[in-house]
Amino acid sequence: MAPTKESQMSIEKHKRKKGVVYRVKIHRNGVAISKNFDRIYDAQQFEREIRMSGDRVNVRYTFSQAADEWLVNHAEVRKAPRSVYTDKQMLRDNLLPHFGSMPLRDIAPELLDHFIGRLRKDVKSPSTINRNLELFRTIFNYAIKRRRALYNPIKAVGLMRIQEPPFDYWETHEADQFLRYTEQKHQRTRGDLAFLYKFAINTGCRLGEILGLGWSDVNLGNRLIAIRRSYDSYQRKIKDTTKGRKIRHVPINSAIYDDLVRMKAERKGDLVFATISGNPKDRSNVTHYFQRDTLEAGVRKIRFHDLRHTYASHFMMNGGDIYHLKEILGHSDIKTTQRYAHLSKSFLVDKADTVCFSTGEKVIRVNFNKDAANA
Repeated sequence: MAPTKESQMSIEKHKRKKGVVYRVKIHRNGVAISKNFDRIYDAQQFEREIRMSGDRVNVRYTFSQAADEWLVNHAEVRKAPRSVYTDKQMLRDNLLPHFGSMPLRDIAPELLDHFIGRLRKDVKSPSTINRNLELFRTIFNYAIKRRRALYNPIKAVGLMRIQEPPFDYWETHEADQFLRYTEQKHQRTRGDLAFLYKFAINTGCRLGEILGLGWSDVNLGNRLIAIRRSYDSYQRKIKDTTKGRKIRHVPINSAIYDDLVRMKAERKGDLVFATISGNPKDRSNVTHYFQRDTLEAGVRKIRFHDLRHTYASHFMMNGGDIYHLKEILGHSDIKTTQRYAHLSKSFLVDKADTVCFSTGEKVIRVNFNKDAANA
């Protein structure tokens, strides 16, 4: 079947620094769509599939149908239950009311612009809007891979620009004051809670990873902790995986080593931090006590997760390497770790004279005359 006017196609050859690419160009509804291939065979195969499919690519397959198919065949199979729950909320509250009944072929970039404008009027933050757009993009890409659509309109729109999300951390004196207070307060009643705080700020582990940590993963001989599982508060169970879905190793420093030796000798269960009955501690209880202890200790209020930021910030301020920090924190992308490479204001002041140009005798004078250059 010959292509209609809506889907005129051509294959173009383009030279690049790393070789040649073959671009299949499709003109559909006045929009130019292109897809690059490294081999001419793949480009021809793609073009052949589109030609043979004819109008079947343009069936009135709606966004709602695409979302349902993606949820059943991908999200519920591959994503964490809490993430699936969040995706369903965004679909129900924002995406489906706006795009649900529309065929994929009819969703043009200007409709996405209108969608963004509506969310802005609802006082949605740029990061919230981006999460909706990312979900839209994911569903549309899933449909493209299954030949339900040819083009993702979000390519012509893009995400909103947002500033680096702010985070906080404690200076050394704040951390010391908090740890001293909580150790004294909880030594008779909830002694392991004080150590949980201390553990978090000395390892940079996430709270879920701490609550799911077992003694079998604590190697006191090598002074290493294997982070291989985490506690899922949504499902209320320990998962044999972490957020990054890989095992990483965290060093045991001298501040927590002796405590771990003592606790291991006293505990009978597998969990390092557990209730009296041996079950994982409740996440909300830990964060509740943390906020109350922060207030009572008289230190600046931060979130429990900011203990992770505190570890990372001081790791860098004390001469740590950004790539080692990436492995300790379990980041998949170095760009995420670079957020922690900032220094405190007091540390910057101490380093102010590292580079210092002046008109004094310490300035290096360079002779730029021709004789000096030929010397």
